[in-house]
Amino acid sequence: MKKAALWFSGVILLAVLLAGQTRVAARPSGSHPAPDLADFGVSGIEVRSVKSLDTTAINSEVSQAAGKGEKWPQEAVLVTLNW
Repeated sequence: MKKAALWFSGVILLAVLLAGQTRVAARPSGSHPAPDLADFGVSGIEVRSVKSLDTTAINSEVSQAAGKGEKWPQEAVLVTLNW
C-alpha cells in the first residue's frame, strides 16, 4: 500500500512537472485558485484518512546515494520508485 501511494504521488508530481506547473504563487487567504489550473482529475477524490510515514530510512538512503554521486536522488519520481 505504501509503495502504491508513493507511486501515485510520483505520477502526480510528474504530471505537474510536465504541465509546467512547478511554481505556485502565494494567494491571499480566501481567494480562489486561478481558473486555468488543471486538477489532473483528483479534485473529486475524498480523503478519508491520513497516515504519517517515518521518512528517516528513505532520507538516509537518499543522503547516502547523493553522497556517492548517484543520479536517482535528484529526481523525485526516481526517489519514489527506489523506495
